Amino acid sequence: MQWAEYEPLARTPSPGLVELPSQQLVQPHSQERNQPENQVRKVQAPAVPYSPPVEERPSVPEPVHKKRKSDLSDISEYDEVMDFLYIFIAAVIGVVGLIIVVRAFPEVFGKNLNLLFNRFKMVSVLGYVFMMCLVLGVTRYLYSEFIFLQHDWNPLYFSLLTALTQMFHDLVMYYGAVNYVERGGNGILDLLKEYVESGGSRILFGNALLTTLVGFAAMLLKGTPAHMLASIGGVAVYLLPFALEAKNEFSNIS
Repeated sequence: MQWAEYEPLARTPSPGLVELPSQQLVQPHSQERNQPENQVRKVQAPAVPYSPPVEERPSVPEPVHKKRKSDLSDISEYDEVMDFLYIFIAAVIGVVGLIIVVRAFPEVFGKNLNLLFNRFKMVSVLGYVFMMCLVLGVTRYLYSEFIFLQHDWNPLYFSLLTALTQMFHDLVMYYGAVNYVERGGNGILDLLKEYVESGGSRILFGNALLTTLVGFAAMLLKGTPAHMLASIGGVAVYLLPFALEAKNEFSNIS
């Protein structure tokens, strides 16, 4: 028999077996369908941007008797360095105002204060400005350390502490420098010695009042917009030379 004449025998099912219909082949839609079922598909997680760890700041202790915040801005926190900008501008405004009233009312303020601005001009202005900045800086530290935790921000307490700090500064300045240095050793101290001898305790309370008003002005300036703050400071500096050169009965004394 030749191979071309060979015909396959019909398939006879074995007894006890049931022939199942052949499964239809499904064309996979992707290569992932051909993977074995027991193989776990790896999914790459989306990349998360790196963020450096944030250092936790120590919590600020809350005051014991916490009250409603005042409408005046808080300038008592000594670690707020930007507050010195408002204090400096307020001090310039205060000195310009002082010079104007000293020139306008020489019979009230006398000869020595007029002579101080006549003789030393910008040196005296800077001396007043930085004296008040120093006093308010010390006041801010004392208030933060000893008063804030008990009474929170209170403009009245801050103003009273400012006045006391200014008085303490004047007493230390007088007994530690003005009264200690002999006449002829320093021109400014010589003039301040005459000023204190003629004015007495009025100078002590006058300086305390001036620095307290400067602190109050700094509270107001902190709550003003930046463009208004720049305008107010610019006007004060603009008026300064005109106030210094204003004439009165003591203008010819130098």
